[in-house]
Amino acid sequence: LLVSESLCQKIKFVGEAVKILDLAGKKSRKHEAWLQTVVSSIFIPSNEEQQQGYRTFFGHWNALEAITKVNAMEKWAATSLHSLFIVEHRLLSHLLVLRDFFFLQDGFFYRTLFTLADNLIALPPGINAEHDMNVFFQESAASKQFLGEDSKSKLFQNLRLTFDPAYSRAEREEKAPKIWPNLSLDYAVSWPVNLILSPSTLQQYNEIFQLLFQLKRLQIGLQSGWSLLRAKILPARMAHRFEMTRSQMGFFIDTLSQYMQVDVFSTQIAALDEKLAECQDFEDLLASHSRFLSQVRLQCFISVPAFKRTFSLLFDTIAIFNGLLREFSQNYRSDELPPAKNPKSGPVDTKSDDSITLELEALMKDWAKHTSLLFTLLSGVKGQAPHLHCLLLLLDFNLFFSNAKSILQLEAENPLASAVDDNQRSVRAPRMSHVRAKSNLTSNVAAPSKSQ
Repeated sequence: LLVSESLCQKIKFVGEAVKILDLAGKKSRKHEAWLQTVVSSIFIPSNEEQQQGYRTFFGHWNALEAITKVNAMEKWAATSLHSLFIVEHRLLSHLLVLRDFFFLQDGFFYRTLFTLADNLIALPPGINAEHDMNVFFQESAASKQFLGEDSKSKLFQNLRLTFDPAYSRAEREEKAPKIWPNLSLDYAVSWPVNLILSPSTLQQYNEIFQLLFQLKRLQIGLQSGWSLLRAKILPARMAHRFEMTRSQMGFFIDTLSQYMQVDVFSTQIAALDEKLAECQDFEDLLASHSRFLSQVRLQCFISVPAFKRTFSLLFDTIAIFNGLLREFSQNYRSDELPPAKNPKSGPVDTKSDDSITLELEALMKDWAKHTSLLFTLLSGVKGQAPHLHCLLLLLDFNLFFSNAKSILQLEAENPLASAVDDNQRSVRAPRMSHVRAKSNLTSNVAAPSKSQ
C-alpha cells in the first residue's frame, strides 16, 4: 500500500543500471555519493525525525517526495546506460550489421553467396552442409572485402551460418522441397550489448532472415529458369506452360520482395533511425527497437499464423517447380535431342515427358489454389491494416490473381492458342510490340506510294 508496483520497477531498474555501470567501470565517485544521498533521504529518517520517535521510514513516508527522487535516479540511470551502449559500445554499428545480413540488405554479398552455393542449396542439406555453407559465406565476404580491419569487417567475424537445434536428423534426411528453412545466422554478441541484442531478440531477427533467405533463393531460381527454356528444340506446349507458370511465380516473388525491402524495411528502418537520433534515454531505445521488430514481423506476416502457413505453401510450390524445371531441361541438353532419341547419349536418369507433364499440371492447379487462398485472406483483412492493402494493390493491380484461373483453365478457354504440335514449333522469344507497330506503319505508308 505504501510503495506502488511501478515505483518498485523503477527502483529495480536503477539498481540494475548501477550494477551494469559498475561492471563496465563507468560509475564515478561523484554519482555514487549522489545516489547514496538520495537513497538516504528517502528511506532513512533525518535527525529531527529520529528525535521525534520515527525509527523506520514508514513513519515519515512521503509518497510524492519519494516518487520525485526515484524519477530523478531513473533519469540518471537511463541517460548513463544510453551513453554506455550508444557511445562506448557502438550499438548502431551492430544494428547496421544486423540489417545488412539478417535483412539481406547487402544484395551483392548474397548474390555472390547464392551463386557459389547454387548446387549445394538445390539439394537437401547433408551432413557437411553447415560447414560448406560457411566456406561459401567466407568466400563471399572475401569478394566483398569484409575481412579487413574496419568496424564492419570486425563485426562480420561474429556471424556464422548454422542450423537450428530443432533441426533433427530425420528432417535432414527428408527430401523436402523447402529451401533449407532451418538455416539461421548466429551472431556472437559480447557483454553488455547482449543485454539489448538478447537471444530472444536475435531469434526474431532469425525468423525474418529465414523468410528472406527462402524468398531470395526462389527468386534467383526463377530468374535462372529463363535460360533453361531457351534451348533450340523443346516441346513447345510444355515449354509454354513452364514459361507461363514461371512468369506468374516470378512476378509474385519479385513483387513480394519489393514490398518487403521498400515498403517494410526501408520505412521501418528510417523510422527507427529517426527515433534513435532523438532519444537520449535507454528505456526509449529499448522500446523503439522492440517496436521496430514487432512491426517488421507483423508486416512480413511472420506473427500471423494464417499468412505464415499460406506463404509456406506458396514457397513449397515454387521450390518444387524450380526442381521440375531443371529436370525438364536435363532431357534436352546441348545435343538438342531427347536422350531416348539420341543414340550417342549415355544412360541418364531423367523423368519422361508424360511424368513431367502430369507433375506440372498438378503444380499449376496447386499454384492457382494457393494464390486464391492468399488473396482471399488479403481481401478479408485489408481494411484492418494499411500494409495489407499496399501488398494487395501491388500484386493484384490488374485483378489477374483475383480471377483465380489456372493456366489450364486459360488454355481450355482458348483452345486454338493451346493447340500446338510439339514437333513442329520451338519456343521463340516474344516480339516487341513497338517493333510490330513500326512495321505495320511502314507497310501502310508504303502501299499508297506503290499504287501511285
